[in-house]
Amino acid sequence: MRTIFLEQPKLQSLFSEMIGHILGDGSFELIDYYDEKYQMKRRYYSVRYATSSSKPEDAQHFIDLHRTLFGFEPKMYLRGPGIEVYSTHKVGHIIHCFLPPGRKTITNPRIPPFIYNSSDNMIGCLRAIFKDEGYLYLYTGTEDINLKINMNTCVSRGVKEELRTFLDVNNHQNNQGQTFIYKHHIPSRIIRGIETTNRCNVLDDISKFLTHLGINHTLNFLRININKQSVTATWVLSINTAEDIRKLQELGIIDLSEMKVNIIKTPTLRMNTRKVGTRIPGARIQISEDVNELFEKARIKFKSWKELADALKVHPKMLYRYRKGISTIPILIYEKLKHLTVT
Repeated sequence: MRTIFLEQPKLQSLFSEMIGHILGDGSFELIDYYDEKYQMKRRYYSVRYATSSSKPEDAQHFIDLHRTLFGFEPKMYLRGPGIEVYSTHKVGHIIHCFLPPGRKTITNPRIPPFIYNSSDNMIGCLRAIFKDEGYLYLYTGTEDINLKINMNTCVSRGVKEELRTFLDVNNHQNNQGQTFIYKHHIPSRIIRGIETTNRCNVLDDISKFLTHLGINHTLNFLRININKQSVTATWVLSINTAEDIRKLQELGIIDLSEMKVNIIKTPTLRMNTRKVGTRIPGARIQISEDVNELFEKARIKFKSWKELADALKVHPKMLYRYRKGISTIPILIYEKLKHLTVT
C-alpha cells in the first residue's frame, strides 16, 4: 500500500487495472474453513482470476501485473477448459481496503474512489473491464458496430415479490432453466424501482469514466433473470458509434484485434426506396425521452411496429434498434418520424 500510493504513485494505474480484472473475470471472497492442525475454524481472503485455456496470454498478463505490484507471482492452475490464478491471503487484505468480499451480484461493489484521481487510473481500470467483459457486435450488410458490457446485480426483496405476478405469462426460458423477463413486459412502476434502487454500481462508475473521457454511450436496464439461486437485473452499457470505439482504441483502453466478437446477421432485402444494409447518409442523434415519445405517438397511427417501419422506409429490426438506443437515429428518419406524428 505504501509503495503503490506513496513511494511509486505511477503504480496506481496498474493497481487500477488489477481492480478492473477482479471486477471483470475475477472474484474476491472470504472463505471459511476448518484448520485440522490447530483444530479451529479459520477464514481467508480468496483473490482469483479466471480465463479460458484458449487464452493463456490473459492469465499471464494478470500474473505479470501481480508480480509488478506485489513482487511475487500468484499460483496458476489448469482446470478443465479454464485457467485459474490465485493470489495470497495477504494480497486479499489489501484488496479488502477497496472492495467488499463476496459474490459481485450480491455485494454490487463500486469502483474505488482513488481511481477517479487521474485519467491514467480510469484508463487502466477500463482496459481490464473491457478486456474481460466487453463484446464487439458487428452487423453483416451494415456499417453498424456496437461495443457492449453486460453486468448483473441482485434486485431487492420488494421487486422480487412484485415480479412473481408476471412469471407465468411474460417470460422466456433458456436451456439452463433460467427465466428472462424483458423490460417491455415489466410494468413501469417496477422499472422505476429497479432503475433507482437496483442499479449496477460498476456500470454507473464506468459511465462516469466514459463521460469524463468524452466517449458517447448509453446505459440501460435490459431484463430480469430468475433462477433457483437468485433474481438479478441485467444492465447493458453500449457504445454505438465507430468514432467513439476508435477513441477507446486511441486511448489504449481496447484492442479491436483481441476483442470477443459476435457477428449478427441482418436482412439484405430491398424495402421501398432503400436497400437494407446501406447506411442512411447525414447526421445522427441518440435516442432520448422526446424521441421515444415520437415513436410511441407515431405507432398509434399504425396497426403494428412493422407498418410504422414500412412508413419510415426502414427494416423492422432497424426500427427496433433505433427505439432501444442500440443504433443512432439518422436525422432523415427523425424528420420523417416528426412528420408522421402531425399528419
